[in-house]
Amino acid sequence: MPVAACISSGHAPARSTPECELTLVLFYAVTRDGRQFTPRQRIATEGVPRHPQIAIDPRDVALVVWDEQVNGTRRIAFGRAVVDVQGMIRVAREVVNDVGPPVYPAVATVSSGFIAAWTSGTSATSVIRVARLPG
Repeated sequence: MPVAACISSGHAPARSTPECELTLVLFYAVTRDGRQFTPRQRIATEGVPRHPQIAIDPRDVALVVWDEQVNGTRRIAFGRAVVDVQGMIRVAREVVNDVGPPVYPAVATVSSGFIAAWTSGTSATSVIRVARLPG
């Protein structure tokens, strides 16, 4: 039975801060019938996550990539999501090393896993970086 994953970004109450600001976070939910989804689960991120992208390979392994900003520094992060036998998704977060600032990631499946691309550098010196990510 195919499993679909839905990744969304949204606002959640921030940790206890004097300003009581909202924090941008990533969530996922799972459906088996395309109509009803599990309660959303938060994807572990650091800083402010932006520009999430998702790809799902033929084995139902999903890879989510995003850029996140921590203390004024941007980086590319990704989470490999695997559906276990109970239908629960486990997401393992990792960071891609780049001199940056990296932004606007994209991800696609390839025969041996996933490939991600993003822009890196200031607007005047921007380049496109590519990395193979294991599935």
